[in-house]
Amino acid sequence: ELRHHFDNGRILFQGSLNRSAIRAGDDNNVIEPEQTRGHFVLTGDFDLDREWSTGFDLRRTLDDFYLRDFDFDTNAILRNRVYVQR
Repeated sequence: ELRHHFDNGRILFQGSLNRSAIRAGDDNNVIEPEQTRGHFVLTGDFDLDREWSTGFDLRRTLDDFYLRDFDFDTNAILRNRVYVQR
């Protein structure tokens, strides 16, 4: 985890990386041999002025099973967003 604060906002990076086989199913069968696997989450929030702010939430994984295999997240879809709000 890395954090950086600015005068008008912040950025937060979280992630993991490992080398392992991809397993699936109730019997935990190997469906892909050992490979580099990982994920990251990058978020940022910034004040543009007293009324406007902007930000982003970016999420990425290197394979469909990684987040569930290592109990990071159970969602099947990773949602990314970029926004500007008043």
